[in-house]
Amino acid sequence: MSKKTKTIELVEDEKVIDGIEISELKLGDQLLGTVTDDGKNKFTASLPDGESFNVKSHEEAMNLLISHYHLHS
Repeated sequence: MSKKTKTIELVEDEKVIDGIEISELKLGDQLLGTVTDDGKNKFTASLPDGESFNVKSHEEAMNLLISHYHLHS
């Protein structure tokens, strides 16, 4: 018996907090994490538990948040 493919909808909300642009990645009401740009072509991916990772691109940060969600859900 094969499994059916599930379609999920990820939403990226962009906000400005204290002059810093923050992108929130959400799955429904669940926050997967945030991405901030330091303005020097470096990005920080932050998980809801407070753990942070420095990466080189916005796309890499988003992929890291999605990967972490899949590994720990």
